[in-house]
Amino acid sequence: MNPTEAGPGRDARTSAVRTVVNRSEFTRSIESRRMLADFLRDDLGLRGTKVSCEMQVCGACSVLVDGQPVSACTFLAADIDGHQVDTVEGLAIDGKLHPLQSAFVEHFALQCGFCTPGFLMMARPCWRPIPTRPPPR
Repeated sequence: MNPTEAGPGRDARTSAVRTVVNRSEFTRSIESRRMLADFLRDDLGLRGTKVSCEMQVCGACSVLVDGQPVSACTFLAADIDGHQVDTVEGLAIDGKLHPLQSAFVEHFALQCGFCTPGFLMMARPCWRPIPTRPPPR
């Protein structure tokens, strides 16, 4: 591909990306073949996303793109243009742990902790608050 075929804001080497990550908006020019995990960790300093197998097998790199889990180790960062990304750093709000994080702590679901961010992000789309019922009469 040559730069004239790449389209607006792109050439064969870089992509203009505008995205929302953990409720914060970012605009960056990034290498077109850069992986999302590298962009999150190196460019945005979000180190919770881990890289292990680099083959979409282990889940340590899981993040949400528009609410759906993806393997950030094989997902091109250029493909988040115009999309919302959520990482483990965005689960807690104002210093208060998300209920999933609290449950992991309460039930000792951490093991060594390396994969825990990915487990939390894979579980996040399944989590729904349990509605409270009125007391019986």
